[in-house]
Amino acid sequence: MNPFEQLLTRHLRSILAPVVITAAACSGGGKDDGSEEEMCAEVTTKSSEEGELSRENGYLKLPLGEACPSDPPIEQLEAADCCPVMAPEASCGLTDEQTTTVQPYYGGYTDDTAVESFVVCTYDAVFRAGNACCGRPLTVEGQPLTASARRGPSDWCEPAAPVAAPSEARARAIAYWREVAAMEHASVASFGRVALELLRHGAPADLVARCHEAALDEVRHAQLANGLVAAMTGAPEGPGALPLPPMLPLATDLADIAAAVVREGCIGETLASVEAAARLRHARGAAADVLATIVDDEARHAALAWATLRWLLAVGGDEVRERAAAAFAEGIDTHPALARVPEGGAALGLLDDLARQQALADGWRTVVLPAWQALSRPADPPHEVAEA
Repeated sequence: MNPFEQLLTRHLRSILAPVVITAAACSGGGKDDGSEEEMCAEVTTKSSEEGELSRENGYLKLPLGEACPSDPPIEQLEAADCCPVMAPEASCGLTDEQTTTVQPYYGGYTDDTAVESFVVCTYDAVFRAGNACCGRPLTVEGQPLTASARRGPSDWCEPAAPVAAPSEARARAIAYWREVAAMEHASVASFGRVALELLRHGAPADLVARCHEAALDEVRHAQLANGLVAAMTGAPEGPGALPLPPMLPLATDLADIAAAVVREGCIGETLASVEAAARLRHARGAAADVLATIVDDEARHAALAWATLRWLLAVGGDEVRERAAAAFAEGIDTHPALARVPEGGAALGLLDDLARQQALADGWRTVVLPAWQALSRPADPPHEVAEA
């Protein structure tokens, strides 16, 4: 690693390491036929271990003074998931958790925080499983790709000791870790594509080699996550075929690569490591062991993303710098903090929305922004990252 990467990695790990030391001693599918009423009844009675549908709080944000509708536009409901790709399927009724909320928004260029006030309406809702922010997501034309889980023996499933937990916590944890497993599995292909794109543009051997090393990490993560699911369900499972298109599109220029590296790596993987550390804080047993591995590996993957961006800025000129700046300028917009973790869920790696929201905001403010500011001002010494 060059000095900038060393400082960045040291700074990120200085945040994560105390959590690791203390605590360590996902599927897609097509839309089902049927009415909202049928789906609400089905998910109420059907074990969520089946994996495709998830009963979650759905949030609708409205201007101050507006009343919460009893029949909201389904497509506008959001789940408090790591990535906002959980697709709403049905609204099962308005809850009593309507609140006036003040939410921070962290802009891309400065540490200034704009404050927005609004009404949050909360609904009992059914969502289609979406994306956990684990590993580097695999997207095609802006849409995430994952393989569906399949029951049965699989070498994508690392055996783990049986896990006992209250039924609600266990069901939520199964859905979460199945989603993580699917995303980690897809991340293997994502790193393969990044390696091809770098090769296409003459990148240094070190960056290409580290992409392949990261892909092997993601194989291990998928095996561990599937093992946790099996430990909670009592039945092994692994991914089916990854639904790749006949020709996987590659970025055609350095600016496109830079925009993806910023979104998926510099922001996504950095914050994924920070979030995993927040989950690890209260995790126990096998879940803590898996999260400790993910925290450390994703920190290295984040450092790789920043090293890749550094190279892209050096060889790509103003166009790359402008595209990267635009991606950082989008900032992060976190979901309302209303959902609660069921009893026993924290030990299995579940995290309430408030803690997750705070972890992502802190990671953005203390790691992502200072690192980008250091890279975007080449004349400034890189020690700014360590001092931020």
